[in-house]
Amino acid sequence: MLRDTDDIAKDVEGLIIEAKEILHLGCELQARLVDEALVFSLLRGFCSTTVIQWDSAVKNWLLSASHNTNIPLLK
Repeated sequence: MLRDTDDIAKDVEGLIIEAKEILHLGCELQARLVDEALVFSLLRGFCSTTVIQWDSAVKNWLLSASHNTNIPLLK
């Protein structure tokens, strides 16, 4: 599985755009705490790969959530 991480991560790029919509980034609505926790949990592990082209709003949200919760992104 580890050697396939980059291939799996490339498939995740489409989900990052959906995460932006779930989190309501760029609008006045706020995502529910459960939604934020699930998205953070799913996406934090993909920070360890360099093949993903992150949406800047999602990446900034991940960095902020990591800082605010003292939960490191996986590297």
